[in-house]
Amino acid sequence: MLRPEAEVTIANWCAADEWAQLSDAELACASSIRQWLGAAAFSALPLDTLVAFIRGYAYRTDWHDASCAYLKAHLTWRREVGCDAVLASPDLSGISRFLGPRLSSRLAEFDAMFASGVIGRDADGHVVTLDRLIPTCGVSASMAAFTDDEFVTMMVARREMLRAVIAANARANGWRTYKVVAIMDVSGLRFVDLMDKRWHARMAKLFDLFGWHYPESQRQTVVINAPRIFTGLWQMAKVFLHPITASKVCVVGASYVRALRDIGFVLTDGKQLDEHGKLPNRLRTWSEELAPLVERTPAPTLDEITRGFVPKADLDVLRGPRNDARVYL
Repeated sequence: MLRPEAEVTIANWCAADEWAQLSDAELACASSIRQWLGAAAFSALPLDTLVAFIRGYAYRTDWHDASCAYLKAHLTWRREVGCDAVLASPDLSGISRFLGPRLSSRLAEFDAMFASGVIGRDADGHVVTLDRLIPTCGVSASMAAFTDDEFVTMMVARREMLRAVIAANARANGWRTYKVVAIMDVSGLRFVDLMDKRWHARMAKLFDLFGWHYPESQRQTVVINAPRIFTGLWQMAKVFLHPITASKVCVVGASYVRALRDIGFVLTDGKQLDEHGKLPNRLRTWSEELAPLVERTPAPTLDEITRGFVPKADLDVLRGPRNDARVYL
């Protein structure tokens, strides 16, 4: 497999707007990917995945090589872990098949321990999610309840369901938004937790996995209810992160209302922050979030939204006339 060169960033690079039509340079990258994968495999790619891996490495001088190499690694990973199963069934039974009997039976426990869900949209129509990373039972108890592999498997299932929610949201809006605003609530985080090397390793494994396999997916990450020691550690830790990633992270304490207003955040269902400026306690689970999409989507259920939303202008170019040398799909 192709090995991209050590990362070299293009000077003065700026990310493309999500809703912008694919440029000629991006279509040239798509052509390189098609040559690497072959026509059949390329045509079977979810369109959100294709765009993410084209635009996710556009800042590199070895853009085409990096996009091809990391996309091929991603597709191998998907086959190995079987995450396509999550959204493969109209009745959502694929979630249970992906998790397996043991984890399926404990899904409600996991959802209660690590609350997560969609809570609104930002000013540009991006999905806004909330993850409560510190369970009320404490970090140590949660580490004992689920192994690292079980934790990551559960989180991958959630991330696949989020893909469907993002695609459905874009179709409803009528324009492409494939990034998410992630609010991470770390209330309850203690000094002893920050010193727990096992917890560090678990979080590092998760974020590393998502970084490789879901590139170009974060609009912004807002860490709320962060204790002072966390804020101080973040100032040191961010120098070790990719500068593009670090620039998207905002760490705030309990007074996070202004940070949410700055991104134009609006709660779903007409709800507002409570009288204390706090986010809702009860979150719909990801299965509950996905159920209405299944009910609204015509047969074959979920097929359109799992394909990913791409504007008609891009589809027309990608499909192209059959006598066009630039035909892709």
